[in-house]
Amino acid sequence: YFEYCSRERMAIDREEGNPARIELKGVWQEKKNEKKFATIKEMPFPLDKRQFVFKQIWRKNGDNSLSIGVEPLPDIVDYGFSTKRTIRGEARVLFTVSNKANIGDVPQCKIELKQYIDMGGLVPKWVLDRKLPYAMSIVKDLLNTFKRDKDVDKAQIASLTNIIENEEQTYNEKEKKAIDNGKEFYMKGKEDNSFIELENPDTRVEMKLVHIDEDSLASGVATTIVNASVEECAAHIFYLDSRELKKTANEYYITDYNIEQVNQHTLYYSTTRDLSKFLSTRKSRSKMTWKKEEDGIVIIDVADAEEPAEDNLKNKGKIISSAHTVWVFKPMKPLGNLQQTAVTFTTKVDLGGAIPKSIMNSIAPQFLSTVSDLRKKLEKSKEIDAYRRLKIVERMKKIKKNCTINFDVAFVDIQGKEKVERAFHLSTTFLKIEGNGKGWGKTTVKVKAGLFETAAYFWDYESNAFLDATHNIKRVVEKKIDDWEVIVRRKQKLESAQIVRHRDRVFANRMKLHKISKDEIVITMESMTESTIVGPSDTELPASSGRAKVFEANEDTTIRFIKRGENETKVEFVTRLILGDGVSGETTRLAIDKHLEEAADVQRYFINLVKLENMTNEVGKILGAYMIWDDGQHRGQNNVKDREKYTEKICQENAALSEVVQKYPWFVAMLKKARLGNLSMNKTVKVKLECVEEKEAKVIGNNLMPCLKSRKMIAAGVDQWKLQ
Repeated sequence: YFEYCSRERMAIDREEGNPARIELKGVWQEKKNEKKFATIKEMPFPLDKRQFVFKQIWRKNGDNSLSIGVEPLPDIVDYGFSTKRTIRGEARVLFTVSNKANIGDVPQCKIELKQYIDMGGLVPKWVLDRKLPYAMSIVKDLLNTFKRDKDVDKAQIASLTNIIENEEQTYNEKEKKAIDNGKEFYMKGKEDNSFIELENPDTRVEMKLVHIDEDSLASGVATTIVNASVEECAAHIFYLDSRELKKTANEYYITDYNIEQVNQHTLYYSTTRDLSKFLSTRKSRSKMTWKKEEDGIVIIDVADAEEPAEDNLKNKGKIISSAHTVWVFKPMKPLGNLQQTAVTFTTKVDLGGAIPKSIMNSIAPQFLSTVSDLRKKLEKSKEIDAYRRLKIVERMKKIKKNCTINFDVAFVDIQGKEKVERAFHLSTTFLKIEGNGKGWGKTTVKVKAGLFETAAYFWDYESNAFLDATHNIKRVVEKKIDDWEVIVRRKQKLESAQIVRHRDRVFANRMKLHKISKDEIVITMESMTESTIVGPSDTELPASSGRAKVFEANEDTTIRFIKRGENETKVEFVTRLILGDGVSGETTRLAIDKHLEEAADVQRYFINLVKLENMTNEVGKILGAYMIWDDGQHRGQNNVKDREKYTEKICQENAALSEVVQKYPWFVAMLKKARLGNLSMNKTVKVKLECVEEKEAKVIGNNLMPCLKSRKMIAAGVDQWKLQ
C-alpha cells in the first residue's frame, strides 16, 4: 500500500487512462516512513480532471499493528504539462493492518481502510458512486496480490486429516444414531442387485441407480478408487468452508451458504440455490458427521436437519429440498508409499416442488459427479503407474529363457493397405477395411524410453495411463495363468460414422509376453470366446440384465519392441479386428484408428515425463508435434475452444511445461495465441521477462504467425519472432 508508485500500480493507473502518477522527491525527505505523491485522475465528460497531492506516513502501533495515514498537501507540482483544466481535490485515509493467527505456514492479517475524499467543485452523485469503488479497490488488489487460497485450503485439510487420523472423538447418542442410519442406507444401496448402470464420462468411476426399499425416487451409487488415505479423502469432503468452494459455488447454483461448526466431527450447513429462472429458490439445511471405525473405515453421514425457528420466516417463498448422503472410505493395500482408498458415495436427493421423480432420476448423475471431482483432485495416477511399471521391469530383467517363436509373419504388410494421412505424423500408420466389421491396421513409432520400460507400459493392462489413452469403459485382468500369461478383457464404446448407436463391444484376449533376445520383446494378444476361458475369473466386467447392452468382438494384436538405444525403443503395433456384422466400413475405420493411437500415446506418455532440465531439441520437436496434432485429438474439428483446452491439457500433463507455467503463469496464454495461428499485425514487446503479464503474453503469441508467414524458412520466422 505504501509504495504508491510501484510498477504494478503504475501499470494499472495507465490502463485506467489517468494522465499522471508521480512520487515527489527532494532534500526534505529525511524520514524513511514518509513519502509524498501527486496524481491526476481522469473524470467523465464534461467534468475537469482532479489533482491530488498528499503525504503518506506509516507507523508501528503498540499492539504490533501497522497504520498508514494519508493527508493532503498544498504543494504546487510541475507535471511537465499544463494543469489549468484540473481541480484540486483532497483525500484523507487511515489504513491499518494487524496480524492474525497463521493457517499452517500461511501468515494472515486483517486490513481496515477508512477513507474520506473531497473531489472539489460540483460533482454529481452518480459520478461519486462510480469513482468511490475504484478508490477502495486497493483492498481487492492486495487480496489478489497476496492470494494463497490453495495453500490455505491445503493447510486446513492437513490439519483435519491429522485430527481424523490421530485424535480420539466422543460422540453423543444423536451422532451415533446418524452414523448407524448412514451405514444402513449404504448397505441397502450396496446389496440391491436390481440396479441400472449409468453412463459416465469418467471411466474410473462406476455409477448406478437403485430403488432402495422399492422407493420410486431412485438413489444414486458411485464407486471409485482414490489415490489418497481414508483420512485425507474424508477431510476433503468434510472441509466445506474452503476458499475453492467460495470461488466455485456458482457452478453448483449456490447463491448463499452458511456453516456452523459444532465440534471436530459434526457441523451444520445451509445452502440457498437458484437452479433456474423457471424454478423457485431451493433451501436446504443438513447435519454432517464423520466417524472412524475400528477397522480403519471412515463414514460421513449427511442428513436433513431442522431449521432454527428464527429462519422459518426467512424461508417463505422458498422450497425446502431434502437429501440423504453417505460417504464410505475403505482403506486398500498401499502400493509402495502410495495410499489408496475405495470410495463409495450413496445419495438420494429430492429437490421438492413439482419436479417429477422421473426427471429427478434422470439428473442423478450430476449429483454423483462429486465422486469424480474428488478422484481428480487427489489424482496420483502417474506415481501409481510408475510404481507398477518399475515392479514389472524388475521381473522382466529376471527372464532368462528366450522365446524361439518367429513373429516376423505377423508384421508382414497385406495387399490393399492404405496410409492413414490423419495419423500422428511422427508415426507410420496403415490400415485396410475388409467389410463386415473386419479390418487390419499397423503403426510404427519410436519411443523415448528404454526397452523394458516401454514393454512394461503395454503389459500393465489395467494402468491408468492406458485407460485414459484408449477411452475404454473398463480394462481388467480376469485371470492369471502364469507370470507372463494372463486373460484380459476390455469394454469399448463403438463410435459410429453415422447417427447410429452401436452396442458396446467386449474383447477377451489371452495376453502373453515373449522375450526374443536382450534387444527384442514381443507381446501377443490372442482373441478368445467365452467357452475358451476355463475356470472362474478373478475380476469380471459387470453383466447387464435384460437385453444385452454389449456385443462380443474379436481382436488379435501383436506388439514388437526393438531396442534402438538406452532411451529409445522402436514399437511395431499390428491389430486385426472383427466387430461383427452390421458395422459399416467407416465405423470399423474409427475403431482401428482409436486402437492404433495407443502406440502414439505411449510416445506422448514418456515425453510428458521428461523434466525441464532433461529437455533436448529432439524431445522439444516431438512435444511441439503433439501441440498441433488437432486431427488425432479432435477428429478434425478445428474448434477454437477445443484447441485452447487441448493446449491447457498439454501444459498440465507435460512435466517440463508444468515447471515453466509454475514459474511464468502467463506462458499458457502465450501458447494458446501462438497455437491458434491467427494472422495479425506484429507488435513489439519491450518488457523484461520478469515483468511480462498475460496481456503482453497474448501479444507475443499473436506475433508468431505473421513472423512465419513473412519468411520462406520456418527457422527464420522463429528467429524473427524471438527478436520481437
